[in-house]
Amino acid sequence: MVVLASAGGNSVEAIARLVQTSPDRVREVIHRFNEMGMASLNPKWAGGRPRRITTDDEVFIVKTAKARPDAFGLPFIRWSLRKLATPLADNPLRRVMVGRERLRARGKRSPLRHREAEEEVDDTLAAWKQIRPEGDGKTI
Repeated sequence: MVVLASAGGNSVEAIARLVQTSPDRVREVIHRFNEMGMASLNPKWAGGRPRRITTDDEVFIVKTAKARPDAFGLPFIRWSLRKLATPLADNPLRRVMVGRERLRARGKRSPLRHREAEEEVDDTLAAWKQIRPEGDGKTI
């Protein structure tokens, strides 16, 4: 609307009143249009912050959650959100820093199904047992 009003010969102040913005913002839009042309009218804004957890990380979270905690040498039989975050963050092969809310949201969606699940869970268990040998007396 700013560019159209400017092409119609209106002053910057009149355009600013029309679109209810400052004259400086109107000048900025006009100058950007003069430099970039029609491309300036489509700014291609991003939809928010970039993802910090990849799809592969989500697959790894699901695989770890499907394994029993006692397979990791942990002294309980069910995962809680807090307890699940610990082996994900402490794994030397693949460190996934994830909060409880993200785990809760991931658990509400339908689980992922992947064929390579067995190999990665076995690697995870082996790495976890190396850093937490059985009988070290630590509990989470």
